[in-house]
Formats: sequence, C-alpha cells, structure tokens
Amino acid sequence: MASAEDAPKRAGKAQRPDEEAYRIELDQISRQIDSIRESMNKLNESKTKLTGDTPKDAVELKRRELRAQIDELTKKRNEGNERRNATLEQLKALQAGIKKKIETLKGSRGSSSSDDIDRKIAALEQQQQSGTTSLIEEKKIVAEISSLRKSKKAIESVKSDAAALQSSVDADKKAVEDCRAALDAMEPERNTNRSALDEARDALNALDAERKSQSGSMKSLYDERQSLKASLDAAFTKRKEVQDAFRKRKDEYYEQMKVERAKRAEEGKKRKEEYEQQKLAKDIEKVLEAAEIPAFSDEISIADILIKYLTNTYISPPSSLSNGSSSTPNGSTTAPAPAVPSTPSRSVESIPDGAVIMKKKSDRMDDDFLMLGKAKTPKSSKKSGGVNGIGGIGSNSSGTPSSPSKLRLDFEMISQFSKLKVDLPSSVGDVEGTVKVLKEKKDAWLTSQAEETVKNKEKAEAKVAQLKAKITAAPGSPAAPTSEAAAAVAAPESPEVKESAVAADTAAE
Repeated sequence: MASAEDAPKRAGKAQRPDEEAYRIELDQISRQIDSIRESMNKLNESKTKLTGDTPKDAVELKRRELRAQIDELTKKRNEGNERRNATLEQLKALQAGIKKKIETLKGSRGSSSSDDIDRKIAALEQQQQSGTTSLIEEKKIVAEISSLRKSKKAIESVKSDAAALQSSVDADKKAVEDCRAALDAMEPERNTNRSALDEARDALNALDAERKSQSGSMKSLYDERQSLKASLDAAFTKRKEVQDAFRKRKDEYYEQMKVERAKRAEEGKKRKEEYEQQKLAKDIEKVLEAAEIPAFSDEISIADILIKYLTNTYISPPSSLSNGSSSTPNGSTTAPAPAVPSTPSRSVESIPDGAVIMKKKSDRMDDDFLMLGKAKTPKSSKKSGGVNGIGGIGSNSSGTPSSPSKLRLDFEMISQFSKLKVDLPSSVGDVEGTVKVLKEKKDAWLTSQAEETVKNKEKAEAKVAQLKAKITAAPGSPAAPTSEAAAAVAAPESPEVKESAVAADTAAE
C-alpha cells in the first residue's frame, strides 16, 4: 500500500494531506510494534524457564556461601599445616641434635688419651728447643702444640660430660616420639578438612558449570533480544518519521492555504482599490456636473413654485372651477398648482440620503394640512348647497368663484418657506406681502447667480484636484471613500436644498 508521502499533489493548488492513508500506515506500524513486543515477551518466558524458578540472587547467594566456606576451610588447612610444619621442624631439630650428640659420644670414645697428647707436646717442645728448626717450622710447632693442648682440654671435658650427654640424647629421643605422636593426631582433622574443602569446591564448580551452560543459552537469547530491540527501535523511528512527515505536509498545506488567503485578500484589496478609484472618478464627474448647474437654481425654482401657488390660490384664483380645479377630501376646491419652471434635469442620484419624495396632494389626507386664519362661511352658501369647507375656493349665488377665506398650507410647503428663510403668512391677507418678499429674494439670487456660479466652479475644481490626488495615490495608500468625498458630491448645493426642490415639485403637481 502506498504511504501517506505518495499522495498526489495538484499543481498550483494546496493539496490536503491524505489523513486516511496516514492512519492506515500508522496502524500497520503499530501492529508491527505489537508483534515485536509479543516476541520479546516469549523470549522473556524462555529466559525464565532456562534460569528455573530459583532467582538469580539465590544462586549468587549460594555461590557466596560456598566461597566463604572454602575460604574458612582453606584457612583451617593453612593453620593445621603451620602447626604440622612447626612440629616437623621441631622433630628435625631434635633428630639433628641427637645425631650430633651421638657423634660426639663416639668421638670421645675413639680419640687418644690425655697421656698421648702430653707425649706429643713434649716431643714438639724438645724439637723447638733443639735450635735446628727454621722460623717457619718453629711457628708450625707452636701452633700444633696449642692445638694439642686444646684437644686435651676437650677430651677431658667430654669424658667428664659423657653421662650428661647420654641423658640429653635420651630426652631428645623421647621428644621426637612426642612430635611424631602429635603429627599422627593432626592427620584425622587434616583429612576431614581436606574432604570438606573438596566437597565445597566440587559444589562451586558444579554451580559454575551450570552457570557457564546457561551463559551460552543466555547469550543466544540476549543476541535474539538485541535483534528484536533493534527491530522495535526501527519501527518506532519509522512511526516518528511518518508522523513528522505528515505533520510537515500538514503545516505546508496550512501555510500554503495561508499564502493563498493572503493572495486572495490582496486581490480583494486591489479590487476594492480599483472600485474606490472608479467611485472617486464618478464623484469627480458628479462634482463637475453639479458645478455646471447655475447657482441658486433650486432656490429660484422653489420661489417660483411658491409664488405661483400663492398667487393662483389666494390672490388671483382661476375664473372657473372646471379649469383644472380639484376637490379636497372635505369638499372644498383648490386651484391647480402653477407649472414648475424649467430647470436643469436632476437625476435620482442627486437626491440626498434620507430624503423622501412627497405624495401628490390628491393622495394625502386632510391631516397633512395646516389651517391658518378664521373661517367665515356665509349663510347663503349653506342654504344654496354650495361647497362647504373649512377653507378653499367657493362660489357665490351667481356662480362667480371667490378667493379662499382661510389660508391652507401643508407641512412640506411650510418647510419650503423655512428653507428659503421667509416668514409664513399668518392669514390670507399676508399672502401678497409674502409673495413680494419671495420676488425680492428671487431677484437678489438672479443678480448674484453668475458670480456665485463662478465660485462654485472654483470650489468644485479644488475638490476635483483633491479627488484626483487620491486616485493617483500609491498602491499602498488606497483611496477610501471619505465624508469629504461624499460632501464633494453635493457641492455646490446642500442636500437640503435639493430635497426641498424635489418635494416642492411633487407638491405642485
């Protein structure tokens, strides 16, 4: 079976290590290790059978006891030998003394008498006194005379001590017999000690022979055990190598995955940078488009809408209700809102975030309106069944339309006044003054429109330069959309003004 290292690798893509193959290979090695351990256990059983039930320490203790016994018997033997040797030395000394004394006795009996020695001395002295001898011969005569005199003394001493010497010889012979008796007495103990020593040595030799026999078998068992141990170590080493190789491949796989994730993140980052740069390019285009719109266009458009609405509704209402008039939910009628003056087209994208396009008037309920002033309804209108409303356009008995007696403005319309910073009319009578103020503001805006448009273009060019600088920034510094870029999109007009224009256009429909 192929090892885990032989797992195929797909080029260009991180390949996860084959964990199943790795587990199978580990199982094979584990079974091999178990088999080797089982063989080692059987080897240990064979070793136990070979050595027997007697522990190794007991055999060694027996050997030590035998060695101690042998040492003790050897010591006793040596001590007995020392005593025997001393007795033998004593015996030899006595025998030598007896022999010498006997020879002395024999010599004393066979030597010349003292008279013969005297005659020899007298002859030598006569020869010396004759004067015929030389100096050398005279010296020899003197020495011989001296020797004869000493022999005479010895002979006389021996003869006097012969009885004592014979008694000494008899005593020495008795001591010799005692020594021989002592030697005979030592022999049984010596033989016993020798036998015990031989037995101890035989037992020790038997143990050594058995030990030597076991040693040969133990050596073969030891060699076999060493071979099994080498196989076991090789199996453990292989298992460790397989584990290390799998761990290394796993680490490489995760490292490659990490690199791929980093690469994908970098690619995503680049795509994001490209998107942000494209977005900035679009922002530049929007800024340039917004700069081309004349200044105060929205304010002027809202002012026109408000002027036309107030004029057509409260100052100069239409002559007939059929000319585009509409009925309110409570029965009153209102004049149609003036047409919105043509202004540069605005795309939906220019609507600020959070702005809500208003519904048409016909789609809203009365609670969207604010009533200003006090309603005065003539009695004739009730009797004649005319239009009865809180405010709005009615008709008299002759059918001629009349101006509303009560000022009616919705909340969106009120907000347009607030954005243009113009005070709301408090009643129908204040409408003409309000229209006059709106016209004055419109004229002021038209007067400064060209100059303000130039300023807006300059601001837009500065914003465009900033955005272009972000586009040309280094790759390490991606152009991220900021609040500044978002604000540049709205230049030169604020989102509130655009929202007001859209809402006013909707209200005028």
